[in-house]
Amino acid sequence: MTDRRWRRAQRRPPVVLFDWDGTLVDTRSALLAAWHDVTMAMLGRRFPVTADEQRWAFGRRGAETFPELSDDPTVVSALVAGFTPAYQRHAAAVTAFPGVRDLLARLRAAGCLTGVITSKTSDRFTLDAARTALGGGWQVVVCAEDVARGKPDPEPVETALRRLGAQPSAAVLVGDSPADMVAAVAAGTRGIGVAWGFSTPTELLDAGASLIAGSCEQLLAACLGRPG
Repeated sequence: MTDRRWRRAQRRPPVVLFDWDGTLVDTRSALLAAWHDVTMAMLGRRFPVTADEQRWAFGRRGAETFPELSDDPTVVSALVAGFTPAYQRHAAAVTAFPGVRDLLARLRAAGCLTGVITSKTSDRFTLDAARTALGGGWQVVVCAEDVARGKPDPEPVETALRRLGAQPSAAVLVGDSPADMVAAVAAGTRGIGVAWGFSTPTELLDAGASLIAGSCEQLLAACLGRPG
């Protein structure tokens, strides 16, 4: 690389990509209630119930999870069709995690490009963003319908980086699930786990997280490469 190209590369803002549910926004209650509504209506039972079931369900796209709950295409279609209306009924429970708004403001003030990579559909992301006032300021948003394969596949991360014209080495992915960390590693980015989401620090580290942030202050320092 020539000196001129190196200097130009150094001036490019770092990229901080975020998972949504469990990382920036607390959607656990709304998700669980919506899941219980549609599964009770279509399957005659509540799912997910146990902690393991919830981790399995919350970290994946509905298009990938619902077909594993029934062999009947009609039932699967009804689960898909019913989920967003059910989620809307419980959207009042959705809140931003403490410190998130300030974190995003400070990252952007430092010149970072920020983006969202979420396994949820764009209609539910838009609903959450309006509810939590976190809809503005994003340079890129990748939702479930934007990719053929969701996390832990690297495609969502690669899609965001391609849209931004950014290299993996210039980016970090912040998330709360092993799927986030696996996707980050596979895409060549650094994965940072948060301790307040759906997974334990051990699960995140085992999946490839470079570190675990216990607060938004620690996360800010990690994203900017400063001592925590």
